[in-house]
Amino acid sequence: MLEINNQTNLKLEESFLKDVVAKLKKRFLSNKKLILSLAFIGPREMKMINKKFRGIDQVTDVLSFVLDSSKDQIEGELIICLKKAIEQAYNKKHDLTQEIGILLVHGFLHLLGYDHETESDYQKMNRVEIDFIKDNL
Repeated sequence: MLEINNQTNLKLEESFLKDVVAKLKKRFLSNKKLILSLAFIGPREMKMINKKFRGIDQVTDVLSFVLDSSKDQIEGELIICLKKAIEQAYNKKHDLTQEIGILLVHGFLHLLGYDHETESDYQKMNRVEIDFIKDNL
Protein backbone atom coordinates (compact mmCIF):
# COMPACT_ATOMS: atom_id res chain seq x y z
CA MET A 1 0.00 0.00 0.00
CA LEU A 2 1.27 3.45 -0.93
CA GLU A 3 -0.15 6.71 0.36
CA ILE A 4 1.04 9.90 -1.34
CA ASN A 5 0.69 13.15 0.58
CA ASN A 6 1.69 16.13 -1.53
CA GLN A 7 1.71 19.28 0.62
CA THR A 8 3.15 21.41 -2.19
CA ASN A 9 1.57 23.23 -5.12
CA LEU A 10 3.44 21.20 -7.73
CA LYS A 11 1.63 18.37 -9.47
CA LEU A 12 3.51 15.07 -9.21
CA GLU A 13 3.50 12.10 -11.56
CA GLU A 14 1.81 9.65 -9.18
CA SER A 15 1.94 6.79 -11.67
CA PHE A 16 5.74 7.14 -11.78
CA LEU A 17 5.94 7.09 -7.97
CA LYS A 18 3.73 4.00 -7.78
CA ASP A 19 5.82 2.26 -10.44
CA VAL A 20 9.11 2.95 -8.62
CA VAL A 21 7.67 1.77 -5.30
CA ALA A 22 6.34 -1.42 -6.95
CA LYS A 23 9.79 -2.12 -8.41
CA LEU A 24 11.47 -1.46 -5.05
CA LYS A 25 9.06 -3.81 -3.32
CA LYS A 26 9.57 -6.52 -5.91
CA ARG A 27 13.36 -6.23 -5.74
CA PHE A 28 13.85 -5.92 -1.98
CA LEU A 29 10.66 -7.07 -0.22
CA SER A 30 9.18 -9.78 -2.40
CA ASN A 31 7.62 -11.71 0.50
CA LYS A 32 6.86 -8.81 2.83
CA LYS A 33 3.88 -6.51 2.94
CA LEU A 34 4.80 -2.85 2.37
CA ILE A 35 2.90 0.04 3.90
CA LEU A 36 4.51 3.27 2.77
CA SER A 37 3.58 6.90 3.25
CA LEU A 38 5.31 9.28 0.87
CA ALA A 39 5.09 12.96 1.78
CA PHE A 40 6.27 15.97 -0.22
CA ILE A 41 6.84 19.12 1.82
CA GLY A 42 8.53 22.49 1.70
CA PRO A 43 11.92 23.49 3.11
CA ARG A 44 10.61 25.14 6.27
CA GLU A 45 8.78 21.98 7.32
CA MET A 46 11.73 19.78 6.35
CA LYS A 47 14.12 21.86 8.42
CA MET A 48 11.84 21.57 11.47
CA ILE A 49 11.51 17.78 11.09
CA ASN A 50 15.25 17.34 10.52
CA LYS A 51 16.02 19.36 13.64
CA LYS A 52 13.45 17.54 15.76
CA PHE A 53 14.41 14.00 14.78
CA ARG A 54 18.08 14.25 13.83
CA GLY A 55 19.22 17.35 15.70
CA ILE A 56 20.36 18.94 12.43
CA ASP A 57 19.09 22.49 11.92
CA GLN A 58 19.07 22.53 8.11
CA VAL A 59 17.02 21.44 5.14
CA THR A 60 17.71 17.97 3.76
CA ASP A 61 16.38 16.28 0.65
CA VAL A 62 14.82 13.09 2.07
CA LEU A 63 14.11 11.63 5.49
CA SER A 64 13.11 8.05 6.22
CA PHE A 65 11.22 6.74 9.23
CA VAL A 66 10.59 3.08 9.95
CA LEU A 67 7.27 2.84 11.76
CA ASP A 68 7.13 -0.95 11.99
CA SER A 69 9.37 -3.72 10.75
CA SER A 70 8.79 -7.42 11.19
CA LYS A 71 9.44 -10.61 9.25
CA ASP A 72 6.10 -10.15 7.48
CA GLN A 73 5.92 -6.43 6.80
CA ILE A 74 7.64 -3.10 6.75
CA GLU A 75 5.83 0.14 7.40
CA GLY A 76 7.54 3.45 6.89
CA GLU A 77 7.37 7.05 5.88
CA LEU A 78 9.53 8.90 3.38
CA ILE A 79 9.50 12.69 3.42
CA ILE A 80 10.92 14.54 0.43
CA CYS A 81 11.59 18.26 0.32
CA LEU A 82 10.37 19.20 -3.14
CA LYS A 83 12.26 22.51 -3.30
CA LYS A 84 15.51 20.72 -2.46
CA ALA A 85 14.72 18.11 -5.13
CA ILE A 86 14.16 20.89 -7.70
CA GLU A 87 17.52 22.47 -6.80
CA GLN A 88 19.35 19.15 -7.02
CA ALA A 89 17.73 18.26 -10.35
CA TYR A 90 18.86 21.61 -11.75
CA ASN A 91 22.40 21.21 -10.39
CA LYS A 92 22.70 17.65 -11.73
CA LYS A 93 21.16 18.67 -15.06
CA HIS A 94 18.37 16.11 -15.09
CA ASP A 95 14.62 16.44 -14.74
CA LEU A 96 12.67 16.64 -11.50
CA THR A 97 10.97 13.28 -12.00
CA GLN A 98 14.35 11.55 -12.15
CA GLU A 99 15.56 13.35 -9.03
CA ILE A 100 12.42 12.38 -7.13
CA GLY A 101 12.99 8.78 -8.22
CA ILE A 102 16.56 8.90 -6.96
CA LEU A 103 15.44 10.33 -3.62
CA LEU A 104 12.70 7.73 -3.36
CA VAL A 105 15.22 4.92 -3.89
CA HIS A 106 17.67 6.47 -1.42
CA GLY A 107 15.01 6.90 1.26
CA PHE A 108 13.65 3.40 0.68
CA LEU A 109 17.09 1.88 1.20
CA HIS A 110 17.27 3.69 4.54
CA LEU A 111 13.99 1.98 5.48
CA LEU A 112 15.70 -1.34 4.78
CA GLY A 113 18.56 -0.46 7.13
CA TYR A 114 21.16 0.89 4.73
CA ASP A 115 23.01 4.01 5.83
CA HIS A 116 26.05 6.07 4.96
CA GLU A 117 27.52 6.95 8.33
CA THR A 118 30.86 5.34 7.50
CA GLU A 119 32.77 5.18 4.22
CA SER A 120 32.22 1.42 4.06
CA ASP A 121 28.47 1.80 4.63
CA TYR A 122 28.36 4.59 2.07
CA GLN A 123 30.07 2.43 -0.55
CA LYS A 124 27.72 -0.49 0.11
CA MET A 125 24.56 1.65 -0.04
CA ASN A 126 25.80 3.56 -3.07
CA ARG A 127 26.42 0.33 -5.03
CA VAL A 128 22.90 -0.96 -4.30
CA GLU A 129 21.38 2.43 -5.11
CA ILE A 130 23.24 2.85 -8.41
CA ASP A 131 22.47 -0.71 -9.45
CA PHE A 132 18.75 -0.27 -8.84
CA ILE A 133 18.59 3.16 -10.50
CA LYS A 134 20.52 1.93 -13.56
CA ASP A 135 18.01 -0.88 -14.09
CA ASN A 136 14.79 0.87 -13.09
CA LEU A 137 14.80 4.65 -13.59
